[in-house]
Amino acid sequence: MGLRIQTDRWDITLEGANRASIWEGRAAAQTPRLRVRTDNKDHLVELMADDATQQPGGRVYDGVGARLVEETNYRLSIVSRRGDSPSLRHLDPSLIRDVRPIPGHPDVLSGNINFRSQVGDSRFVIGDSESTIEVIVEVRPSKLDYETDYEDLLDSVTGLARQLVLEFLRATTRIASTQTGDDTRHIEWLLLLREEIQSLERALTYITANPHRQLVRETRMVPAERIRRASSATRRAVARGAGEGAWQESDGIGRHRTRLPASQPYETLDSPENRWLEVQLERATTSLAQLRQDFESSQRQRPGRKPNPRTLAIIDELVAMEETLAPFLTMSPFVDASSWVSQSFASLTLQGRPGYREAYQALLRLNMSLIVGGDAVDIPVRDLSELYEIWCFLSVVHQVSQVLGTQVDVFDLVELRDTGVRLTVVPGAQSTVRIAADWCEARVTYNREYKMRSGPQRPDIVIEVLRDDMPPVLLLLDAKYRLDTTPEYVKVFGCPGPPSDAIGQLHRYRDAITVKYPKYRRGRPVVRAVALFPLGDGDSQDWVNHPYFEAIGEVGIGGLPFLPSNTTWVNEWLRHGINAPADRLAWPGPDFIAWSEVGRHHASP
Repeated sequence: MGLRIQTDRWDITLEGANRASIWEGRAAAQTPRLRVRTDNKDHLVELMADDATQQPGGRVYDGVGARLVEETNYRLSIVSRRGDSPSLRHLDPSLIRDVRPIPGHPDVLSGNINFRSQVGDSRFVIGDSESTIEVIVEVRPSKLDYETDYEDLLDSVTGLARQLVLEFLRATTRIASTQTGDDTRHIEWLLLLREEIQSLERALTYITANPHRQLVRETRMVPAERIRRASSATRRAVARGAGEGAWQESDGIGRHRTRLPASQPYETLDSPENRWLEVQLERATTSLAQLRQDFESSQRQRPGRKPNPRTLAIIDELVAMEETLAPFLTMSPFVDASSWVSQSFASLTLQGRPGYREAYQALLRLNMSLIVGGDAVDIPVRDLSELYEIWCFLSVVHQVSQVLGTQVDVFDLVELRDTGVRLTVVPGAQSTVRIAADWCEARVTYNREYKMRSGPQRPDIVIEVLRDDMPPVLLLLDAKYRLDTTPEYVKVFGCPGPPSDAIGQLHRYRDAITVKYPKYRRGRPVVRAVALFPLGDGDSQDWVNHPYFEAIGEVGIGGLPFLPSNTTWVNEWLRHGINAPADRLAWPGPDFIAWSEVGRHHASP
């Protein structure tokens, strides 16, 4: 696999050999992007990608590039044609740390680069004292289908995060009751958002028919004979001869103008409550528009590819939401609310008056849920292995809540800020969610560490099952963004799967982790464990015959494919494990032969 870019100043090459894979043909059918931009002092004269020579001409090239994949070694070389010392910059300095000047040749930079599990656009900036060139290559996943699985993973992480935030915000007022089917499980956050919009629409419709008016006083010029009670402004005007119109005489007052200033009460719709609703309503419509534009931008970045049906459905829903809310900004009383009010404003009328109370709560939840931040959601150039871990955790939390038929207690996962809600799930940091039903409680923890005498043990996802009929037990799930697709592996096992050391690590966890619970002596709580790996539904049809699947029933440890398009295997494993009778759930695998024999011998009379 090769890429060569030649200008009148530089000769740039990127060469390497992608590993053999059963998906090589599938990857070759996909069109990678390449963007090259030079400044006014440069001219692109030749571009060669994967043995295909092109001469685009001009300073900008945006089209087909080389097939570059993650976790593969490439050689990057930059030669200055004018003898200058070239410079190289990248957003991730560790990626290019081995690209250095060649001894004795300061005009040459050369070295190995490996994108690791970073995928997507990767931007290099090459320059000298006079000119620069920007090269953006597209790096594809080697373990995922780029057209479906990778984009599903990105969408699912943000969708699950927004759903958790909506459930968190609703927990302060009411329980979400939205019911969804299998065909909508990827965009449940959008259905919850739609329900919030519908609730807000009903409240705003009631407000437009029954607006709150405020009684205010304003000093105006009125005929003197209509003034019943003189204010201080009226008395001052008489004393100073101020006012409007001709002069006249009145008994007890004397000489004054025919129109005098007077303070009179009147009703207005320009109240602080209506101003607050108008500000928040405009903020919500703006956030919806920005969210829609983000999804539309993701579609425009797919030149030559089929549109993602789910993304198109999300765009249509967001457009419908905008069209639902936008007309209210042109209606009374919101169009009459011309003055600014602080976003932190609150009043008894806003929080207690019918219509206003519902709109107040809905707008707070809506605006907070539309501005969701955090490492789990803000994914520019994300390490794909970390992205996969975060998605696995959020998805397992969601599935455990479905198994137990109860809501997720996400108060430990979210942080309220003035600008929105922040999901506190961070790669490498511990996060715990409590999911409680009447008969069982499950505590799902990400990155939980057990400090053992034999060394620290840190499985990715731990489910602590607490039931009245048995001591606590642990179910482990290790998210492994590792998949062996080589023909040799497939020939032995029948289909792609995780490497053997990923399964061996689970056996180590079960043997090494010991816990001392109240009322129980110290012991090993891990009863079942699986390695999660990225394999789509179509490619995992033969997984039922894989030795690592059969090992789940034989020894309690094995592997399961897990992707947004392929969650059934893990869902069934969780359902059977959490709902299993106590004697089956407590089974730790085959007994130790010597231990059982010695125990039986000593137990004999």
